[in-house]
Amino acid sequence: MGEFPTTIGDIDAPWLTQTLQKAGALDGATVVDFEAESIGVGVGIMGLLHRIHLRYDADGSGPATVVVKLPTDGPGARHVARVFRFYEKEVGFYRDLAAHSPMATPECFLASHEIDADEFVLLLADVTEGVVYSQLDGCPPDVAHIAARTLARHHAAFAESPLFDRPDLAWLPFASDSPTPEGVIQGVGDAWPTFKELFPELVTPELESIVPRYLAV
Repeated sequence: MGEFPTTIGDIDAPWLTQTLQKAGALDGATVVDFEAESIGVGVGIMGLLHRIHLRYDADGSGPATVVVKLPTDGPGARHVARVFRFYEKEVGFYRDLAAHSPMATPECFLASHEIDADEFVLLLADVTEGVVYSQLDGCPPDVAHIAARTLARHHAAFAESPLFDRPDLAWLPFASDSPTPEGVIQGVGDAWPTFKELFPELVTPELESIVPRYLAV
């Protein structure tokens, strides 16, 4: 299995016990068995999500369920993740920055990334009370308002932060670093004709003049 599992089939009870013990999540318990169910199908397009139902011996206790996130098995999405360093950045956030954000995040028991193969694993607390809204249908306006304000507080907490002078955060790229600008330009350019076709009522003269100039910047 190497340093950490790269597929759900690589996970076993000893690895779960060792990882949760190291994170301080077990009270003398040993994982003796577990069941894994796939979750977030069609939502987590850049990764695979599984909820792990844990069974312990009689000597202690631990979380009833945890969530594991692993790389996607889709080659196209995997390529995008590598180019834009999505896995490296997500693992780095949980490992180095989540504790500094005012935004609530799940407790992270393990965040590991292997840079050469671009493999990663996140083992997280199961936020069972959360609600996932469809990206196609959207969410209610009051929920969107909460999300926008929460994201604003998150970004404000890091604006011009001295944290980024730390050598151990040298992995964190700027949004202006290649290939992000090139990817944004290509994405907007590719989507613009379809957007105009599907939502003609939103294509104002101002927007018609802005998009070509935006793509040229």
